[in-house]
Amino acid sequence: MKAVSASKNINMVDITISNKLITAENDHAVKTFIPGSKNKYLWINKENAMSIHDGKTILTFLDKEKDYKIYSTDNRVIETVKGAKLFEMHYDPVNREIRDIIAKTQTENKTETKSETKAESKTKAMNDAAKANHSSQKKR
Repeated sequence: MKAVSASKNINMVDITISNKLITAENDHAVKTFIPGSKNKYLWINKENAMSIHDGKTILTFLDKEKDYKIYSTDNRVIETVKGAKLFEMHYDPVNREIRDIIAKTQTENKTETKSETKAESKTKAMNDAAKANHSSQKKR
């Protein structure tokens, strides 16, 4: 997921967004209310976000140099703001420990998945061998 890889990039700043601030969603993005604003919204690409705190919060990032489109309630672009300014005016810094814990958890999950995949492959091979052995015994 890009959200974890972006943590190493100095042009990116982490933000967290409570699921209570999500006002709309489609297959690719979520529309979130910008904290401390009046009816201003930001669309966040799902590819750049991950669910944390048992699904209560989204962890994502803003690119300090990118111009972000800010939307009205009815999805009209009302202004464009640099990521750095958006972060400074509306979001709190994310505790570094949260990012480290999530990165560690994802690494552990990848290791578990690889182990499960190897075990599943071994089980499948054993089952295929047993089937082949069973069918060869039937022919006799």
